[in-house]
Amino acid sequence: MDEWRTDPTSAMCRALVDGAEMSSFAGGPFDVRAVLADMRPEAMDGFLLGEVP
Repeated sequence: MDEWRTDPTSAMCRALVDGAEMSSFAGGPFDVRAVLADMRPEAMDGFLLGEVP
């Protein structure tokens, strides 16, 4: 039941609430810039988030 307490997403949210800057997560698992930069415009047509690995 306490798995959410160790979830990295929960930890990131807590850090943001405590005043962390979004830039502090650059290069980590929550940095989506590399994925978005590599995504072709035509791939976004009909894009389904559930299909992202």
